Amino acid sequence: MPDPRETEFRELRAAFRREVQALVMVLNTYRYLHERRADFLDELNVAPAFFQTVFVALRTTWVVRSYSLLAERSKKALTIGTFLTFVRENLDLFSTKAFLRRRVLPFGGGQAEEHDTPTKESIDLDIQRVNQLPVVEGLRIQRHKFYAHLDPEYFANPDLLMKSAPIEWGGLKQIQDVLIDVLDRYSVAFDAEPFAFEPANMLDVQKVLDALRRDRTHE
Repeated sequence: MPDPRETEFRELRAAFRREVQALVMVLNTYRYLHERRADFLDELNVAPAFFQTVFVALRTTWVVRSYSLLAERSKKALTIGTFLTFVRENLDLFSTKAFLRRRVLPFGGGQAEEHDTPTKESIDLDIQRVNQLPVVEGLRIQRHKFYAHLDPEYFANPDLLMKSAPIEWGGLKQIQDVLIDVLDRYSVAFDAEPFAFEPANMLDVQKVLDALRRDRTHE
């Protein structure tokens, strides 16, 4: 009879793959539009209300979802901490023996030697790694003070939020790298399935901008 914990892990992994994929797409789309804004300002001004809505929606999404995945404190919330806690409490599922049985591989083979078995120590290091991401504090302030709740001070002066809780592009890249690296390592340890997906295709965004430019020049 299959171990129900294996099914639970597969469902958890699928949920995190879906959420991280969506977050990466939002982060990359926001950054691409932001960086190309000066080059395509006339095109964006063809529909300024629409593109302003896009910028606000993308930023709100990545602030709220990044914080939710990394640091949400609700006991019912699913976070990267939830994922790591599951692994820590079910280490036997990630042993080399379980891995080989799941993959129907012989003991003593090359994959057995290469299998990286998680330990409580390695999981604690990953939890520490997530908790010490410098960007988390900025996300917390922006999420709590403006995007999930409206603090009177920041509501009256949104520019103050960017000064008191700045978030740099490098911090956003760290979010992606840490989430993908942690989830990939334990997924591979479980059944050698890499935690991978197609990168966000920024050519789609560029096609929209190019179409707007062609349309504007033909007016």
